[in-house]
Amino acid sequence: MEFWIDEGLNIVASGIGKLLYRDAITKACTRLDFARICVMLNISSMLLKHIVIMVPKEDGSEMPCKVYVEYEWIPPKCVSCMSLGHLTKACPSTKLVLKPPVAVYVQHPLSMNDKSIATHCSDPGSSKVGETVKELRKGHGPPSQPL
Repeated sequence: MEFWIDEGLNIVASGIGKLLYRDAITKACTRLDFARICVMLNISSMLLKHIVIMVPKEDGSEMPCKVYVEYEWIPPKCVSCMSLGHLTKACPSTKLVLKPPVAVYVQHPLSMNDKSIATHCSDPGSSKVGETVKELRKGHGPPSQPL
């Protein structure tokens, strides 16, 4: 019961952050199975699942007591700019880096029975990316798609 007063809740809350306030039901001590408090957390800290506090015993000694922590709501956290409200993939301060396309030359050996054609490939001797190679055999099959 001594942990339901401000001093006791401060001791418990200090294990995870700074106590801002407790809800009305916790303040009135009408629900004793758990306390509901608002705590300011350090954004760079891990969210703890439990804390251990030392509880005084009647003989003056102390014993450890594990207090489980539940979070009612955890806002999205960006690890890029270390702020709340958005995830890293949607961070407005992160610049999108676009890589230029890479030309790939795929050489297909032609046999006497091969009726395929090669189009939309880069010629290894050409400096132009995406330059169309002339059809090897006109009118045989659909042109290949660019990579």
